Amino acid sequence: MKFIIKKGEHFSSPERITKKIFDFINLQGYKGFWTKFDESCLYDLGSEDQSDINKLFGISSGFHHNNSARFGWRADGNIIKLSSYCYINGERKSKDLIDLRLGQWYKLSISIRPGAYLFEVEDQEKSLFSYFVGTNRRFYWGYNLWPYFGGNQTAPHNMVIELEDFDPYFQGRI
Repeated sequence: MKFIIKKGEHFSSPERITKKIFDFINLQGYKGFWTKFDESCLYDLGSEDQSDINKLFGISSGFHHNNSARFGWRADGNIIKLSSYCYINGERKSKDLIDLRLGQWYKLSISIRPGAYLFEVEDQEKSLFSYFVGTNRRFYWGYNLWPYFGGNQTAPHNMVIELEDFDPYFQGRI
């Protein structure tokens, strides 16, 4: 499914708005997608805001500015820098994880485990990266978080991000 962040906006719009509406509550503490970025996600803001982390997707475990785990991203020249982006008891923590190539599918997943958020990145051939962020938060329920551009800047042009569901037990795109 394509998520489009329109010029001058922060929030994304999926091709089908029902995706955001009916896939809102998360009772599993897990979210994963096959993800692909294209050239539309490259930008140069010409200011210190270039290093702000945009949000790709994630899970809250309560209010998302209190406790949540998301993949974040930003453009750096012709590559996409993928990051972890978390709030733990109201404190924001982020870390650059790996560089992604445009036009290539990557399998990204976040799991809320006892004592940690687990971020996993794979390409179509192998596991590339795993990263744990410690938390004392237990997961009972939460809600899913969707693509969002910026901190204080809005999207400088339309951006398209593809997110395709996968079944974690069968490993294929659905």
